[in-house]
Amino acid sequence: MIKRMSQLLSAATRSMPAAGVCLMVLAMNQGCTAQDPGFRFAVKDASEIHLDGKVVAQVTDPTTAQTPQTVRTDNGIAVVGDSVRKEYVCFDDRLEFTFAFALEQPYGKSLQIRVPLPDGATATITHGRTHPAPPNKLVVHGGTDPNVKSQFDPRYGIVGPAPPIEVQAGALFPLRFVQVQAPDYALSVDVQPGGAPSEDPSNAQLPLRMFSVAPHADHVLISASIPAGYNSFPGRIAGKIIFYHDGRSFEKAHLFAYASEYGPIESMLRIDFGSGPQKQKSDPVKVASNAYTTQTGHGWLSNVDALDLVNTSLDAIIHGSHVASTQAATFRVDAPPGYYFVTLNIGSADHVTGPMRVSINGERRMDGFHLNAGRFHNEALLTKARTGELTITLEGIDGATWRLDGLTVQPMGTLEEDFIFTRPWWHISP
Repeated sequence: MIKRMSQLLSAATRSMPAAGVCLMVLAMNQGCTAQDPGFRFAVKDASEIHLDGKVVAQVTDPTTAQTPQTVRTDNGIAVVGDSVRKEYVCFDDRLEFTFAFALEQPYGKSLQIRVPLPDGATATITHGRTHPAPPNKLVVHGGTDPNVKSQFDPRYGIVGPAPPIEVQAGALFPLRFVQVQAPDYALSVDVQPGGAPSEDPSNAQLPLRMFSVAPHADHVLISASIPAGYNSFPGRIAGKIIFYHDGRSFEKAHLFAYASEYGPIESMLRIDFGSGPQKQKSDPVKVASNAYTTQTGHGWLSNVDALDLVNTSLDAIIHGSHVASTQAATFRVDAPPGYYFVTLNIGSADHVTGPMRVSINGERRMDGFHLNAGRFHNEALLTKARTGELTITLEGIDGATWRLDGLTVQPMGTLEEDFIFTRPWWHISP
């Protein structure tokens, strides 16, 4: 699994010296307007974030004062100092706050984000582990004084550092997401935008343990600090927080949030192109030559009548039977935009396969593939879904028969969680 967040945090701060930090005092006469006129933000003094003219977050930096360099663009502002880099960039649906602070003595220092919680508002706080159970959720009502105890679990994840100081004082840890529903606005704060793909052991040591949140009567206070055990050394508080103005839920922002933690991502879809019922719930879905429907979200799009179901002398799941044809056919799987591993199971105990070619979303991925009888092959292909679907087209070459035994689609993450291939980590060049 790609170590997304840990690689990026290292790259983002690689050139920053360990000593010399700065407090950024920003002044903007006007906010930054995205194409959606209902979303505006301004950064002033203590770094206030405004949504539709209302203060929805106040940011306090973990730094001391020095003169910064300020860069403004049409949709954002960036500040760079000797040991700091920070930017706010506005898009149609979100505000991205990206930061990197180098601290010579990080003990007791934290980045703090105060999110107001007015009367009549609720904050749904998602925190804790994604595995083996979904993360915990706590609903806090504005105008009340919540009695919250520390949710730190010493069994969390792998053996590693203790949580930040704030956690031991009663904050919720590790924080993942805050969803605010107020009478006149909605806001979501995503402190782990990399999602499940970023949850590997190296990342868990610091970034996943960095954020905590403390509920109060009229606000929730998000803190980012270097965990105990590491905070006696020079270090960096670095990350990305995304503010969504539609108040989306944690589950909407991270469709595969429960798929993986510190190990391979589970299958989104496992298909056996044989016929008959599933013998066990854990067995692949039997599809055979079923046509595509929106209800199932998968199936054949073309030449369904030309598909042959072939049973072989091998009594086994996946490779015991298969679908075959001498005509080209396309199979569709509904898949949210993102990156996937598509694994094709090919071969027959009794028949020659191919030569054949395979295309995914119109791009040729296998050409001239051939197997003798009694031979089997599993081909894993990294694929990008752009429009909410994956289409797999199989074709025999010069009248040959293509065969497909099984198909597995494994999500790596949505495009909104990708900050390596599709979306940049930093948007403004200093």
